[in-house]
Amino acid sequence: MNVFRGVAGRWKIRYFLEYAIAVSVYLAFTAVCVPRALESANRSTRVLLLLGPCFGILLMSAAVIRHFLRVDEYLRRATMEYFAVAAALMFICTLAYGFFELAGFPRVSAWWALPVMAGGMLLWRLLRVLL
Repeated sequence: MNVFRGVAGRWKIRYFLEYAIAVSVYLAFTAVCVPRALESANRSTRVLLLLGPCFGILLMSAAVIRHFLRVDEYLRRATMEYFAVAAALMFICTLAYGFFELAGFPRVSAWWALPVMAGGMLLWRLLRVLL
């Protein structure tokens, strides 16, 4: 069975290519700009350098949004379900950990929110496939 057959297959290929290019741009800007920004003494220069990786993030977001708008109703509904469950899991984890911080646990960076949400989406997808 060929997974990349038909219109949905072309959507998948196009999405993977768009997203791969966006991630490559993000990683390249991050590798070049972040070390230079950390070495810079001028605040304006640091801000301008750190806008580079943001361009890659915008490209990744655009690829996801374009793919979401391209797919049919079933895939759109399934994707929204994954996002909703992941957002709920993220909400629960961040809110609960906020109380743990009041009890003396270390403060956690907001950088952990996206991996928690991505993990929630993956977990929900795996549960739906396996059960």
